[in-house]
Amino acid sequence: MNDDVSNLFVHQSAARRYAAARPDFHPLVARRISAFSGRPRFRQALDAGCGTGQSARALAAIAGAVTAIDISPAMLAEAERHDRVTYLCAPAETLPFRNGAFDLITAGLAFHGFDQTEFLREAHGV
Repeated sequence: MNDDVSNLFVHQSAARRYAAARPDFHPLVARRISAFSGRPRFRQALDAGCGTGQSARALAAIAGAVTAIDISPAMLAEAERHDRVTYLCAPAETLPFRNGAFDLITAGLAFHGFDQTEFLREAHGV
């Protein structure tokens, strides 16, 4: 049994409940990002702390490709697949990407669980 209480989504049952019950406001947020930025389309987006991928799939409407990362394999296992979304298990504080790889980075409700200083330092680079 995994006793990790620092990540409530390490258990498959929690990930399944999350995927089924999460409100679907993500397409609205993606449209607002596009309107706010004045850019109808981004080349490459990163969704940090993607969970089960709702935001990542919504970002595909405004990005040519989306990379979605999360530290929970259970959450990633529940992510609905999309042809322009790539899911990776990785921490937000040590992004495994080259500098300048993305022209949009999002971090939704997972941001509070990050070491924010480290994540912002990494995000600034990529």
